[in-house]
Amino acid sequence: MARPEYSVIVPIWNRLELITHYFHELQSALDLNRHEVIVAFDGGVSPAVKRYVEGLRPQIPTMTLVETERQLGYAATANRAVTAASGDILVFTDSDVFPVAGAVELLAGFVAAHDDVGAAQGLLLYPQSLTVQSAGHLIFDFWNFHAYEHSAATRGVIRQPADRQALSTAFLAVRRELFSPHGGFDTFYFNGWEGMELTVKIRMSGYRCVFFPEACGYHVRGSARGRQPQQKNPQETGYFWSKWGGKLKNDLASTLEQQLTAADRARPYILIDGSFAPRFRHIAAEIGLRTDDEIRIADWTGGPVMLQNNVPYHLLASSHDLLFMVNSIVDIAGNALVIDARREQHDLVLDLHGNAVLLRELATHQ
Repeated sequence: MARPEYSVIVPIWNRLELITHYFHELQSALDLNRHEVIVAFDGGVSPAVKRYVEGLRPQIPTMTLVETERQLGYAATANRAVTAASGDILVFTDSDVFPVAGAVELLAGFVAAHDDVGAAQGLLLYPQSLTVQSAGHLIFDFWNFHAYEHSAATRGVIRQPADRQALSTAFLAVRRELFSPHGGFDTFYFNGWEGMELTVKIRMSGYRCVFFPEACGYHVRGSARGRQPQQKNPQETGYFWSKWGGKLKNDLASTLEQQLTAADRARPYILIDGSFAPRFRHIAAEIGLRTDDEIRIADWTGGPVMLQNNVPYHLLASSHDLLFMVNSIVDIAGNALVIDARREQHDLVLDLHGNAVLLRELATHQ
């Protein structure tokens, strides 16, 4: 084969059942005449996984296998794979991401065709619900969130390319010429933050980092890296924010604001604050929403919530429009009775993932 245009890099840890699905989907999605595949075993991979992958050589003749001497985590394993790659564009995929047909070419081709783009992430969907898993990262007060997580994938805002401060390596294309000069993935991180840091460095060097939704894949989140015995820890989190916290900007408010309509801004709301982020409720005023009153749900720290158990009857039965500010839209999506009863109201839901949707639209999330 001639020198490949793109190198697909997949670090692997143990989970044979998952890996059988990954390679089936990859072979269906990939043009092997244009790509090479670099599989990197993180040391300690089971013999069954090795035998299975090695047995795929006849079907994937462009596959190269590398291995670390012991389990080093995602960052070090991916760096080892890059040393064996020869493509100008590196496409990183986790083994729990299944790109749809043509998605790898679309993602790598987008980067190759735009000289000002250093890295691009595709749209990741949950295969269980077909809702968004990640559309890049959003930043708010030393937290990061996957943009539009759990939103319906058909929403117009999700189908538009967008610049991001940071991207996920789960399905990421990077110019090879930018990977090594920026140090590759920082091996201080075992399993998390390394992709965010690399793309932050690329953006700060003058290149764009772009969420590119035309390239789509399904992410069985937590099934590949999530089964490793060592997980990212508070030390890694502190390391990241100590380096980059003062250089990253809060972009949650601007993401929410671009989704609001004139009708959203034309009425006053009663704000129901159910987020763990203390300053989140202040965003309402920043983006032009008016509130007459607000209540705080003291014991709402995240996860599904029954509204009848947390919001007084007179508010849920009121004709006044309500503004729910929550960690995630799925926190209140299970309240079918309340959602149906308030279907005629212009109740709005904002969450930390940048979703701005009407409460009645959450009926489809049940």
